[in-house]
Amino acid sequence: MKVLVVGCGVSGLSCAITLAEDGFEVLVITAEDILTTASARSGAMWTPHPVGPEAEVLRWAAQTYRGLASIAESDDAGVRMLSGVNAARRPVDDPPWATRCTPIRRVPAKDLPDGYADGFTFVAPVVDMPRYLTYLRNRLEHAGGRVRQAVLGSLGEVLGAAPIVVNCAGLGARELVPDATMRGVRGALVVTANPGIDRFFAEISEVAGDMLYIYPHASTVVLGGIASEDENARHRPEEAEAILKRCTAVEPRLAGAETLGFRTGVRPVRPVVRVEAEVVAGTTVIHDYGHGGAGVSLSWGCAQTVRELAELAGRAL
Repeated sequence: MKVLVVGCGVSGLSCAITLAEDGFEVLVITAEDILTTASARSGAMWTPHPVGPEAEVLRWAAQTYRGLASIAESDDAGVRMLSGVNAARRPVDDPPWATRCTPIRRVPAKDLPDGYADGFTFVAPVVDMPRYLTYLRNRLEHAGGRVRQAVLGSLGEVLGAAPIVVNCAGLGARELVPDATMRGVRGALVVTANPGIDRFFAEISEVAGDMLYIYPHASTVVLGGIASEDENARHRPEEAEAILKRCTAVEPRLAGAETLGFRTGVRPVRPVVRVEAEVVAGTTVIHDYGHGGAGVSLSWGCAQTVRELAELAGRAL
């Protein structure tokens, strides 16, 4: 059965691969190149965020954790399972995902960087997004899926092109669906040469705005970040300088690291992530968008739900 997937960020590619490897004939329609999507500009590390009902988010997160851990066994995928620390400047509870996904161990305050009062260590997938997206594209092609670049004005333009349309348009869903609840949250990060860092670090904070995370890859380190209610993705040198300053205060080895580049993008935020099916003009439309900063963390779990909905729709046709 033919399926048309709209969007080629991490959600779109994960859905397309899951469907193609399940035997569907998959065509991905994208308005931009895979390596210029918002996904390509993200950090990224598996860390579930509260973007929907907790039970569903935890299920998607656990499925994605297992999926990324399996992918990490491939040398060319850009995924590594690393140990690291999440720390807070005040006491925090155990994260809800600790019992479902990966165990944590508390870190005494004396072993945390200055200024932090609580924290825990765990193992999680850390993802080099440009490499990972290239891996996903190659995996999709190997499974028989195809990618075509085209700009859509609405989902109505592709209704009837296939019995099933999967909407992974991210922020584009605001106009394509349309969905007025979608909003963009700008992010920014800095990429430096890796001075020998082999553990991740992220600050736990309930305050939106300035973020602090350090995600090491083989030869580079991704430093972040920003969460701003702003859809202008232009590079702002003052933000990059502030990110470097915050991260260097936690990891002094970054002080002499060569800056290799900057990434800015806009997160597709929705009050609740949307993963559901509806019938529009005789076509089954399966939505999978609005993940905010949790796109990578929920990608394979949401893709499994999309596949289940597609199989259900296929049996009904």
